[in-house]
Amino acid sequence: MRSKAASSYRVDRQPWQTDGIWFKDLTMGKRRPAHCALCGELRLVTREHVVPRGLYPATKAESRFQRIVIPTCKTCNNGTSDDDAHFRNVITVAGDANAAVKELWEGPIGRSLDHRWSQAGD
Repeated sequence: MRSKAASSYRVDRQPWQTDGIWFKDLTMGKRRPAHCALCGELRLVTREHVVPRGLYPATKAESRFQRIVIPTCKTCNNGTSDDDAHFRNVITVAGDANAAVKELWEGPIGRSLDHRWSQAGD
């Protein structure tokens, strides 16, 4: 007979575990210590999007596309935000022009370039 705790988790939630803790628990606000997927330290973890959310324009934010997340500590999660913005800017220049790219250029890319340009005089 299965225990109540074992039966409360459904296998279809998330296929992996972190330190015996279902990652789904972490995504639902139950912050518990787990190993960070980037540095390996045992800390309170947050969700890190493997493909940064900033790569998607605002109109695609609520798309049905499942964005993969991994458990990361706050230091690792916030440590790559400048790199994510730079990567987004580079791939939009290198790729084909389309409506999503135009939306990014008129929104977050334009703002980030304006911000960097205003700091250049400092």
